[in-house]
Amino acid sequence: MIYIMNISISLADAKIAYDMLPLVEMMGYPNTLEEITQKLQRICSQVSHVLYIAKDDDKIIGFCHAYIRDLLETPRSVELHGLAVLDKYQGKGVGSQLIKSVEEWTKRQDIHIIVLSSNVSRTQAHGFYEHLGYKKIKQQFVFKKFFET
Repeated sequence: MIYIMNISISLADAKIAYDMLPLVEMMGYPNTLEEITQKLQRICSQVSHVLYIAKDDDKIIGFCHAYIRDLLETPRSVELHGLAVLDKYQGKGVGSQLIKSVEEWTKRQDIHIIVLSSNVSRTQAHGFYEHLGYKKIKQQFVFKKFFET
């Protein structure tokens, strides 16, 4: 566990779904409690995924989700897929410590690359990542196709 003042960083478990809802919704992804619970159960049961949470006392104030990417065409890497910190705690080192935890986990996996994507409109986030040593390497479009259930 890492401490920043009274902020602690630790691994998450699947029991925190209710507390994760506001953070996921803050990112613009509304989910039900049932959906978050199912996702957390899947994520926390996979050794190729890691989910760190930041707490102020017992209140979850941020999270960082990453997973190992094994792709045919590129070197093995970790994708930092989700990072969120409640507005009140931004600019206080919480996001940096969450990312540092993922970086340490990445090194323990003997992986030497972390990749992350950020929407082009999130310029403040881009500056944050660049401050932490991440380099902007390209812009791209994202395509989706939805199938009926």
